[in-house]
Amino acid sequence: MPGNFHTESFALISYLVAEDNDDHVYTNYLQGGVFHGDSDLSSTGFVAQIHHSEVGPTWLLGRPWCYSGAPGAAMKPAPCVGQHSREILCDELGISAAEYEELDAVAVIGTLDDF
Repeated sequence: MPGNFHTESFALISYLVAEDNDDHVYTNYLQGGVFHGDSDLSSTGFVAQIHHSEVGPTWLLGRPWCYSGAPGAAMKPAPCVGQHSREILCDELGISAAEYEELDAVAVIGTLDDF
């Protein structure tokens, strides 16, 4: 009896991309036509190219499933270090503006550019 196509396909794809970086996977598998038709990862929203403020254009993995009739998930980059510190510390945790500025002044908080 033949094996399960999906299980075998997943195992093969996992083996092919396990040690690859994003650019190599994109160039050799997506652009190279390994994934196409119903298996085209970019047309299904499984991968999408986004712009990140620190690294520029990059690929982001989405959900590996898609429900018919359901809108796709919004793809956005990960936040930068310290990007949401003020709103989390002040708005969510109740730290005063003066306390926040004091933490910033002694480098308890900040961005990578600050260090």
